[in-house]
Amino acid sequence: MSTSTAMSCVTGVTDPYIRVKVKGQDGTGLFFKIRRDAKLKKLMNVYCDRCTMDLISTVFLFDGCRIQGSKLQMR
Repeated sequence: MSTSTAMSCVTGVTDPYIRVKVKGQDGTGLFFKIRRDAKLKKLMNVYCDRCTMDLISTVFLFDGCRIQGSKLQMR
């Protein structure tokens, strides 16, 4: 697949959901299927509930940058 085809596949997605993998420090990962317009805080709350962690003491990173819970997933 050429890069132009790959880019059109990524940008032309009409599925309202995305799949996200959240990895813990111990290497275990949980998969979530969330809406593109959902706030990340909802995902963060569910992850902390499933792993019995406190949201206040947990830091979520993406490529080394801290993720704010109030931000939208995809715009």
